[in-house]
Amino acid sequence: METNKLLSVKNEIIFNVSQKILFDCQRKSIDVLLFGGASLLFLPGYEIDFITENRGDINDIDLVVNPKDVARLKYYLVVNGFKPDINFNFQHGNKRICYYREEDNLSIDVFIGDILLCQKIETIHRFRYDKLILAPMILFLTKIQKLKLSDKDIFDINLILKHIDLCDFRFVIELCSKNWRWYKTIITNIFYLLKEKRITDKKYAIVLEDVADKILVSRKTICWNIRKFFGGQWYNDVEERKNPDWNETNTTSDNYIRNKPVINNDNKTD
Repeated sequence: METNKLLSVKNEIIFNVSQKILFDCQRKSIDVLLFGGASLLFLPGYEIDFITENRGDINDIDLVVNPKDVARLKYYLVVNGFKPDINFNFQHGNKRICYYREEDNLSIDVFIGDILLCQKIETIHRFRYDKLILAPMILFLTKIQKLKLSDKDIFDINLILKHIDLCDFRFVIELCSKNWRWYKTIITNIFYLLKEKRITDKKYAIVLEDVADKILVSRKTICWNIRKFFGGQWYNDVEERKNPDWNETNTTSDNYIRNKPVINNDNKTD
């Protein structure tokens, strides 16, 4: 019971910090959206205690930012106490950057323009939901794209399915008819979820079964067939992040503030 209370406190901190970042960025016209476990806290109908009891803790805050606003988001995070992960950002900074804050043991994972994990989710800013988080269908893709689904991923999928309009699955069917990598991933994971009976609501199990059937019989493009012919690995290898050297990040963040980007006076960072 005590563990659940501690996890609930952590998840509440995640919610409060996420909300502040999103509202601040919205006010300053920084184009950023939330996804990952923290986004579940912004879906209607779920309390933090419910998420904590059934899912456990939320590890970090996942964001996707419009490339034109990267510099302003970096500056915002630094002046709000977050330190850059120097080594990781040096290697992946054109696609993904990570920040940490010691005082509340929080980390933020920022994807630039597209979400590139086991699969690539492109043109992300066409898919908004309430101007704060990604649309449920895109949240679904960020979960179903994984090579191996964890219990948390499956819990998230069950929650997200309840917020997807059935007509939106046409996007998934079209995606899988054009992209063999996505086809392989989604069909494999849907079959796993159905075979192991991991979809808790029978209605959505039927929906996923129908989606899988339509994906299988959909007309595939020439590019899809060529990619299938060559086969091989259908997923990207995703590097696991490690905690950074705090002394190094402190020095660099101080340097960043001294060399802050030029920001319009109407959008000053708090």
